[in-house]
Amino acid sequence: MGVMETMKKAAWILLFVILSTGLPSLALAKHTASRVIYGPDHLYVTVKGQRFFYVIDREHNKLLRKVGVESPPCGGFITKNGKQFYIALGELDRIAVVNTATNSVENEIALNRGGGYLDPGGMAMSPDGKTIYVANESGDSLSVVDLESGRVKSAIPVGFGPQDVALSLDGRYAFITDFYSVWILDTQNQAPASRIVFRDPSSDKARTTVLPSGEVVYRGPRDIIMSPDGKAAYVALEDTGEIAILDTETKTLKKTVSVGTYPGGLAISPDGSSLYIAHRDSDEVSVMDTRDGRVIHKIKVGKDPWDITLSPAGDEMFVVNQGDPSVSVIDIKDFNVKSTIILGMIGFKNLLPRGVRRMLYVWRRRKRRVRHLPFPSILMAILFFLPFVFTMLDTQLLSVGGLDKALAGSGSGVQVSNSPEMSPSSRGPDESGYSGIHRGAPLTPGRKIAFESRRTGNWEVYLMNPDGTNQIRLTHTRAQNRAPFWAKDGNHILFVSDRDGNKEVYVMNPDGTDQRNLTRSIGDDFSPSWSPDGRKIAFVSQRDGNRNVYVMDTEGRGQMRLTSEGENWNPNWSPDSKNIAFVSRRDGNNEIYLMDAEGKTQKNLTRNPHEDGRGSHSWAPDGSKIAWVTNRDGNWEIYVMNADGSHPVNVTHHPGEEGIGMFVWSPDSKQIAFISKRDNNEEVYAVNSDGSGTINLSRSPGMDDVPLWSPDGMKLAFVSNRTGYDEIYVMDRDGAHQVQLTFTRSKEDYPRWQP
Repeated sequence: MGVMETMKKAAWILLFVILSTGLPSLALAKHTASRVIYGPDHLYVTVKGQRFFYVIDREHNKLLRKVGVESPPCGGFITKNGKQFYIALGELDRIAVVNTATNSVENEIALNRGGGYLDPGGMAMSPDGKTIYVANESGDSLSVVDLESGRVKSAIPVGFGPQDVALSLDGRYAFITDFYSVWILDTQNQAPASRIVFRDPSSDKARTTVLPSGEVVYRGPRDIIMSPDGKAAYVALEDTGEIAILDTETKTLKKTVSVGTYPGGLAISPDGSSLYIAHRDSDEVSVMDTRDGRVIHKIKVGKDPWDITLSPAGDEMFVVNQGDPSVSVIDIKDFNVKSTIILGMIGFKNLLPRGVRRMLYVWRRRKRRVRHLPFPSILMAILFFLPFVFTMLDTQLLSVGGLDKALAGSGSGVQVSNSPEMSPSSRGPDESGYSGIHRGAPLTPGRKIAFESRRTGNWEVYLMNPDGTNQIRLTHTRAQNRAPFWAKDGNHILFVSDRDGNKEVYVMNPDGTDQRNLTRSIGDDFSPSWSPDGRKIAFVSQRDGNRNVYVMDTEGRGQMRLTSEGENWNPNWSPDSKNIAFVSRRDGNNEIYLMDAEGKTQKNLTRNPHEDGRGSHSWAPDGSKIAWVTNRDGNWEIYVMNADGSHPVNVTHHPGEEGIGMFVWSPDSKQIAFISKRDNNEEVYAVNSDGSGTINLSRSPGMDDVPLWSPDGMKLAFVSNRTGYDEIYVMDRDGAHQVQLTFTRSKEDYPRWQP
């Protein structure tokens, strides 16, 4: 076999792997969708992959013109006065403003204020017509745009891949779909108020699926529409063939209704009695009676109907068919298609990877903006065309049979199959990734999670519900505010701030009010630890030069130094509040010491020439044992000893690096959650207190850190950078149902459950 033939076959194999893995860089910009919007005189239609929108004369059902734009658009809405049509330009992170009198773009609103791509798509306008809300799929955010000034007022982090948005009738709440759930956002305080989860992210084997037509669509919730009376919202669940009906007053799921495969675009009759549903893998539109949830009729339309709109009177329906592409005009009285308007075809240029299209756009405008040329997309484009280049050089076309032989003879283990991907109806719940409403261990009601975040540029303390909703900023300074620590009764939070020029221990209420400096010294004060009985606070201070352990009452009075020899840090109260374990270097190496609450008797518990107390140590909640980290066996391991220092036992027993950072006992004193590098990256593990039953809980390719048990022991909060950013997650105690809580793409850290 010649060198050229070998290279050609290798290139085809590589192309097959690229296509079979469905890399996102080879797809169109995420939010380029086929949409149809009802205007005062015209219909406005966008078709996925086309760089223009169509203007249709509604009176005569005739195509008038098509208007070119610089990015494949995703149709938006017509303003209440009918004078402007807003469309999202996904590749450019802009909103185009179209004058409906001239049908030309008169202005553009830039959404991106720095950072990566946003991919704007679904939009909704406030009831007063002054504000629009834009779902940014790649930006994991909701842009709030002031229509009068044409400027972005804010970008609110929400969800993972926001798709569409609908507003309550009073505009107070925004209902936003993402890949897994519906987020309910309070538009006044601009924070998530609650969340309804439809898909379990921990079992998400693939976020996309392929329709029989070859169209790649995202799984999970997609389009959402509000009922005319505002009491219900309807959500299309593409991968399960269901419509979810939400109660907008209680912000809960009422029920789901099976309507057929891949429901997508939605429209609702003016009286709210009928819901119209486009099925994106067929040629049908379903009519559902909203009173009993029954599908009462099927309407035959064009190929791959994608979106629907109704006339204000509700007597006509317009369906954009992406597969043709065309628009079906339907008489609602008898559900007959009375005319079909043929549209144009998708241009080859628009089938190129997004990065290549953006590069061509930049070159066309002669702008030197190299930072906008994403290397992965360019590389994928090169790999995509590589086999064709080799084929042309060799002047031989590789047949499908030749491809089969090339793959079979390559020894790559790749098998070629002509079988289409299984439809959701042929898969079980675990295979499809859909598990209905979140079925993990129930979250402890009323509990909050305090954490620190750098989303504003500096570290601040935040509070959120255990499902990630209602994230509230508690500190508001330009200083560093870190390490929240709850009082045992859950009514106060300690934290460390340098707002006064040096690190000091502060206290505040859970709502962020009454923030007070407790330590008020000239040296750094940090590592506060509240006694379980709520009467004392231990902390570390450098006011006298070395690090020493101090104690004070909860008002900051009676500050007293407990240690004096060498360096001493990391005080931890015993569960009965009678003793404090701490780390000391007074003997030349790190050792775990124990002293009473007044510092009178100080005892070395570990007594070993190696390093003990690398950093964290932890009391068992029943007070009988202490866990710590030591390298006495040649590598870092977690040991457990009795509270008096007797019977030290190695519980991790592994040559990897164990006990990195924090490790904590479960509330029942039976397990220890810790960090290990035994799988070549930091993962959250759990081990029984006797060293048995070690299990990898987090199991992700990213770095997972800072675990903490929920008070009932059913959940663990932790930090992971599996998305490329440090975000906070929760999972069941066995590692199942891992759910991302923060979506800020900054740094989130130190989650702490309210007791």
